[in-house]
Amino acid sequence: QSLQLLGLDYDNGVDEVIKDEFHPSGRPKTRKALIDNPVTMEEVTEALQKSHALAYQWSTWSNRHDWPKHRAIVALAHPVPAGLWHPATEWALRDLGLEDTRRGLDLAALRDVARMYFLPGHPEGADAIRRGEVFGCALAIPLDQLAAADLPAAVALRHTQVERNVRKSEGYRWAARLQVDLSTLRLAELIADLGVQVKPAGPYLGGNRWRTHCLWPAEHTDGQDDDSAFVIHEPGRWPTWSCSHACHLHLGLQDVLRAAGVI
Repeated sequence: QSLQLLGLDYDNGVDEVIKDEFHPSGRPKTRKALIDNPVTMEEVTEALQKSHALAYQWSTWSNRHDWPKHRAIVALAHPVPAGLWHPATEWALRDLGLEDTRRGLDLAALRDVARMYFLPGHPEGADAIRRGEVFGCALAIPLDQLAAADLPAAVALRHTQVERNVRKSEGYRWAARLQVDLSTLRLAELIADLGVQVKPAGPYLGGNRWRTHCLWPAEHTDGQDDDSAFVIHEPGRWPTWSCSHACHLHLGLQDVLRAAGVI
């Protein structure tokens, strides 16, 4: 798989944790707060013009005068393999002169190739959408230089993942408490038994992969209930589960087993 468009999502927000409030998945509840000095479309346009990029911009569905939200799509001269996408995005931000706009950029959306493309929209109709074009050349990312690229972390729900990493560094291993081998666990069937839709299996890495709906769709943006999750089961290994929505990137097998009452 490869990509030939760079999608930049400027939501100018930061997640603030609401103390002692949690979603059904165990994820702490957060509220979006406007960052200081939000990135404007004009700021992005100026940088793209200076870099002579070929790009298209528009304001997003929830854009407001006091809280600007907008996106830009930059054309790439050559396809970028998905495996090189993360360092490629970092190279592009530097080359386009957009390093300072990182403050308002949704890095998780930029890094997640499954959530790269969006269509313009506004609750008041197409006439309310701000649009802009930058005429130039498609960006040529030097793939042979990406191995040395610095890659700052773009962690969704950092507070939850940091907490789990701390517990892991202290020697906590949730799986050790089970004292059972889960390599034969039929995880897809278990998820289906919970009333969650599971698509038919397909071959993957000598085993199988299933697309599934998420166990906690109400936590997705706009409550979107789609087949954004995966079960992967390779022979002789424990099955894995993941959801592609940014709010659930920290969840995995232990969370499914907890929801099923196994642990």
